[in-house]
Amino acid sequence: MCIGAGDYGQARYYTKKLMWIVIGFTGALSVALAALAPWILKIYQLTPQTEGLAAEILRWHALLAVLFWVPSFTLPNTLRAAGDVIWSMVIAIVSMWVFRIGFAYIFSFYFDGGLLGVWIAMTIDWAFRGICYGLRYHGHKWERLV
Repeated sequence: MCIGAGDYGQARYYTKKLMWIVIGFTGALSVALAALAPWILKIYQLTPQTEGLAAEILRWHALLAVLFWVPSFTLPNTLRAAGDVIWSMVIAIVSMWVFRIGFAYIFSFYFDGGLLGVWIAMTIDWAFRGICYGLRYHGHKWERLV
C-alpha cells in the first residue's frame, strides 16, 4: 500500500519493522529448536549416528536462519512489491544454481561434506541473496520501477 501511494519512506519504515519482527520470531523458534533438538529427534527413533547428524543440522539451521534466511527471503518482498520482480528473480535463480546446487555438489562429493556440506551450500545461497537484496534495498533504483 505504501509503494502504491508513492510513500517510499513509509515502505522503508515498515520493511525494517517487519524484518525485526521476523528476526524475533525466527530467533525464538531457532532457540527452541536448538534446545529441544534431542527430544524432537527421539520421536523418530533414529540410529545414534543419524541422530547426531540430524542434531548437528538442526543446530546449524537454527543459528544461521536468523542471520541469513531472514534478509534473503523477507527483504525481497518489498522489492517485488515495488515492481522489482525481474531483478529479484534473476538473483534467486542464479544464486540457487551457483551456490545451493553447485556448491552442494562440490562440498558433498569433492570435500566429503555429506549432508552438512549441502546445508553449508544452502547457507551460502542465503547469504549471497541477502547481500544482493540488501544492496538493492539500500539503493533507490527499486523505488523508481513503479
